[in-house]
Amino acid sequence: MKISRNFKYKISINDALDKLYELLEMFNATDISHENDELSILFNCKSLTFKVSGDITLKESGFSVTVNLPIAAMAFKSKVERAIDKKFKV
Repeated sequence: MKISRNFKYKISINDALDKLYELLEMFNATDISHENDELSILFNCKSLTFKVSGDITLKESGFSVTVNLPIAAMAFKSKVERAIDKKFKV
């Protein structure tokens, strides 16, 4: 199950990475790994017993945050959406 959010302000890759780790910390994520370049971050982690992945992609007009949750984590979808909005809104 994919959760995607688009934001209309610019952010540096370092600030996006900081906010990503703050977001993952909110869900007590473990086994966190990430790869990044100047325009994107790919990440993987575990939260509770769920494997979670996603990305942050910088664009000319802003950036997007995508989180991939397993179907078994569907009950947490709205909580994840609210957390993304809270962590990344200006």
